[in-house]
Amino acid sequence: MSLTTIAFITTTWLIAFSASMDMRTLAEKDKRVNNAFSELPSDMRTKLETGGAGAFTNVTDDVIEKLPVSVFANIGTEAIQGMGRDKLKSLAKTFTRGAASRNVEKVLHAMSSSQFEDMLQDMQNSTEELSLSQKEVFVKIMKEKKGRPSTWSADDVKKLGSLAKGLVPSEIRDLANAGRETFEASIEEISKAGVKDLSKGQRKELVNGALKTYGKQDGWTADTLSKMATFMPSMKPKDIKQLSTTAVKGAIRELATVEMDGKSARELMKKLKDGSEGYGSPGSWTADDLNRLGNLTKGLTMRDIDSLNADAIRGSLRTLSHVPLSKKQASKMARKVKTALGSPNTWTADTIKNASGILRGLKPKDLRNLPTEAVMESVEDLKQVPFSRSQARVLAKKLKESLGDPSSWNESTVQTLGPLVSGLPLQDLAHLSGESVRSAIKAMKGDRTVPPSKQRAMLKKAKESGTLKLLEVGSFIKSFSLKDLESIDVEAELGLGTSIANGTDDTERDALTWKLSQARKILQKVRNLWGDPADSASKWVLENIGKLKGLLIGVWKELLQRFPNDMFEDVLEMLAARGGFTAGQREMILSQYKRQLFLETPSNFSSMTEDQLLVLGNLTVELTAEELDALSVDISAEAVRQMSEADMTGLPRDLITKKTRSALKLLARARGLVSILKPSQLTSDELLDMGGLGAGLTSKEIGQLDADAFKGAVSSIGQVQGFDKDQLKALASKAKDAYR
Repeated sequence: MSLTTIAFITTTWLIAFSASMDMRTLAEKDKRVNNAFSELPSDMRTKLETGGAGAFTNVTDDVIEKLPVSVFANIGTEAIQGMGRDKLKSLAKTFTRGAASRNVEKVLHAMSSSQFEDMLQDMQNSTEELSLSQKEVFVKIMKEKKGRPSTWSADDVKKLGSLAKGLVPSEIRDLANAGRETFEASIEEISKAGVKDLSKGQRKELVNGALKTYGKQDGWTADTLSKMATFMPSMKPKDIKQLSTTAVKGAIRELATVEMDGKSARELMKKLKDGSEGYGSPGSWTADDLNRLGNLTKGLTMRDIDSLNADAIRGSLRTLSHVPLSKKQASKMARKVKTALGSPNTWTADTIKNASGILRGLKPKDLRNLPTEAVMESVEDLKQVPFSRSQARVLAKKLKESLGDPSSWNESTVQTLGPLVSGLPLQDLAHLSGESVRSAIKAMKGDRTVPPSKQRAMLKKAKESGTLKLLEVGSFIKSFSLKDLESIDVEAELGLGTSIANGTDDTERDALTWKLSQARKILQKVRNLWGDPADSASKWVLENIGKLKGLLIGVWKELLQRFPNDMFEDVLEMLAARGGFTAGQREMILSQYKRQLFLETPSNFSSMTEDQLLVLGNLTVELTAEELDALSVDISAEAVRQMSEADMTGLPRDLITKKTRSALKLLARARGLVSILKPSQLTSDELLDMGGLGAGLTSKEIGQLDADAFKGAVSSIGQVQGFDKDQLKALASKAKDAYR
C-alpha cells in the first residue's frame, strides 16, 4: 500500500470523527450496544438512535454510565456537545482501562474546549489508572485544543494532571520551551503521579528540560533540587557531581525519600561528607543526621559504615532498617549494629523490630542467638524482610520452638509466620493440616526459590484435603501438570467469568507465574468460555483481557487475529508490557500489529509516530533492519531506547550484533549523519540510550569507546547481560584506562 493511500485512509478516518454512525447500524453490528439499548425505554432508545443535540436529554446518569464507549464515539458531535455538566461526569466514568483508546479519542475530539476541560477535571477526580495509549490520547486532544506544548500555560499542565505521563519525549522537549512555570508544573504533576513507569526517553527529556529551565547543575539551588528530587536517579553521575553541597543539603528532606540507585546515592553522599558545607565525615554524624539522610544512606561506602558512631546507629535503627541496602552494605551494617547493641542474645523484641531490615545482613549463627521470645514478638516485622533460605530456616526453627510441633498448628498460626514458613523443612510441612498447608502455600506464593519437590509435596497435601484454591498458589502454579489443569474451571477457580470487572483482586491473578504450555491450555478454556473475540457479544473486552495477566503469554496466532481493529493497539500495549513471549510469538504479535496499522512494507514505517513507537515498546527490537532504516529521523533515537529495553538474554550473538548495528545507524541519523556511527564517536548519552544493545559491540569496539563517554555510562554498562569473556576483558581494560 502506498504512502498516498495511507494518507487518504488516515484523512478519511479523521473526518469520520465528526460524523455520526447511524445508531441503528451500530446496534446491529455491535451486540453489546444492542443489549444495552434493548434494556432502555423505547422513547430513550429512539432519541439515542436519532442522535442530534438532544440525544441525551432524557437519558439518566446511571444509563450513561452503563453504555459502551462505542456509543459515545459514534453518536456524533452534536450529541456530545449537547451533554450538560452532570452527564459529562457520568460519561467520564465510562473512561476505564477497558475503553478502546480509539473510541476515547473520538469522544474527546467531538467535545467543545470547555467540555474537554471539564472532562480533564473529572479524570483527576477518578481513581481509574488509564493505559499509556489512553493518556496519549488526552495529550493529543489537548494539543488540538491548546496548540503545541510550547504554547501551554502552567494551568494547562495542571489540568492534565497525572495524564501528563502521556507526553511522549518530543512533547516533553517542546514543553520545556513553554517557560519555567509551565515546565515546573509538568515535573510536579508527573512526580505526583509516580515516575517508576516512565520510559527512558521521557526521563531523559525531563532532565534535559530542567537544564534548559534552570541552567547547568552547578547553578541549581536547593529549591530547584527539591523540585527535581524524584528525577535524580535519571541523572548521570557526572552531572550529579556538579551539584553544590549547599543545594544538596538544602534539599535533603525531598532527596531522603527518593528510591535511589547506589551510584546516584554515592555521588550525593560524597557531597554531604564535605567538611565545610556538608555534615562532615560519617564518624561524626549523630542519630539525627542519619535519620535525616534516609534513603541516601544507600550511598555509604563500607568504610563509611565502619566509622559510624554507636550512639548514632542506636538512635537511627528504624530509619536504617528501611533503606534498601545492598547485601554487602547490610552485612557491614549488621556487624556495626552488633557492636552498638551487643550480642544478639541480649536483644529485645523492640530492638529486633527496629532493626528488622538490617537483620538480613546477620549470619545464620547470629540469628540463632536471638532470644526465641523476642523473635516471636517481632515476627510481624521479620516476615516483611527478604531473608535468604538459610536465614529463613534458622528463624523458622526458632519460631517452631515457641509455637510447638507443626502438627498442632492451625491456619492462623501459619499466617502469623507468613513467608518465614518457607524455612521449615519438608518433614515439618508434611505434618501441617490441609488448611494449614493451604495457608503456607499462600504465604510462600511469591517465593520463586522454593524447590519443586517441596512445592509438589505441599500441593499434593492441599489437594487431598480439598482446600486448595488456584488463585492462592502464585509461583507454585508451575508445579501443576497439564493433566492437573484439565479439570480447572476458569470461571470458578480463576475468577475469569462474565462479571470479572468487579471480581477477584488482580494481585492474586498476577502472582500466578505460568509456564507457556500451561498458559496456552488455560487460555483455550477462556476462549471457549468467552467466545470468539471477533464476536461483539463476546467477553473479550479490554477490561477483561487485562485481567488475564500472565495467561497472555499463551496467546496464539489465530486468537490474536480475531481481535477487532479498534482495540488492537490497546491489546498490543498489554502484550508488550507483559513480556515472556517466545521469539515466534513476538514475531507473530508484531506481524499482526503491522497489518493493523498498514505497516506491511518497510517503506510504510516512515509514517510511524512516536506514540505508536512507545506503545510498541521493547517489541521495536523485532523490526527488521530495513524497517528500522525507514523510521523518521525524529523518532530514531527513541527507537534505540525502546530496543534497549528488550531482554536479549540467550539470543544468538550474531542477532544481537545485527540489532546493535541498526542502533548505531539510528543514532547516526538522529545526529544528521548519513553513515553508521562508529563506537569511538558514541557519547555517554548514546551509550545510555543503547543499554543492553551494548552487548553487540565487539571487544575491539569496546576498546575504541571514548574514555569520558564510558565513564558517564559505566553504571548502565555494568548492568548489561550477555557479554562474553573477551568483551568482559575489554570492559575491564577500558575501565582501567578511563579511571587512570
